Amino acid sequence: MASAAEPQAGPTTFTQVAAALAQSRREDARALIEAGRMSVAGVQALLERRIDTLREALSELRAVSKLMRHAGARETVAHVDELARGAVQLTLASVREMAALASSTQREALAVLARRLQADLLEFRQMQSTLRQRPPK
Repeated sequence: MASAAEPQAGPTTFTQVAAALAQSRREDARALIEAGRMSVAGVQALLERRIDTLREALSELRAVSKLMRHAGARETVAHVDELARGAVQLTLASVREMAALASSTQREALAVLARRLQADLLEFRQMQSTLRQRPPK
């Protein structure tokens, strides 16, 4: 594979240039589709994590409810206070986890698009170089 400093022999006729441009746009479309799929997968993962978080919260609420039925008022208040602190910590951890997941997913999708943009620029430079090297008719 040639480096960016060494232009490859590129298209020399209008038909070849048009074919190269069409192929490049197909690659652009593939990159956009891949980035879109990655974004959708990220959103699905976030939704699944959010559902898990809600299930955990409901489970904790059920536990508190059972505790309140069987404990006295003084014990209930102490346990509710302790459970509330734990719930806040779990919520903060969950928010951090979801933010990291969203950030990671978007970073990966943008990397796909950035790679394609770099390939587009290289293709453009190669075509430009080839067309400049052609002797005028």
